[in-house]
Amino acid sequence: MTSSILPVGLGISSISKVVTGEHTNVGSATIELMISDAKTAQPIVAVIDRKAGSKDLSTMIDSTDDAKDAIDWWVERLGKTLRNEHL
Repeated sequence: MTSSILPVGLGISSISKVVTGEHTNVGSATIELMISDAKTAQPIVAVIDRKAGSKDLSTMIDSTDDAKDAIDWWVERLGKTLRNEHL
């Protein structure tokens, strides 16, 4: 909360975002996924990804908001990949 509201905390968090790519005091979610063909056991899709949270107001209200956003993004991306859409 202090890194999202107080000017000093917000400044430090913003600097951290520029330097490391992530805000301070936010969670992150990681996915490891492999989809294989049931008949041949050949891999179709293999994924390892990590998403860091953001400093938006919805995260202060619902602590699982960033995880839900990451899952939604991964599901959309996987759907596009399986439909062979250009990413």
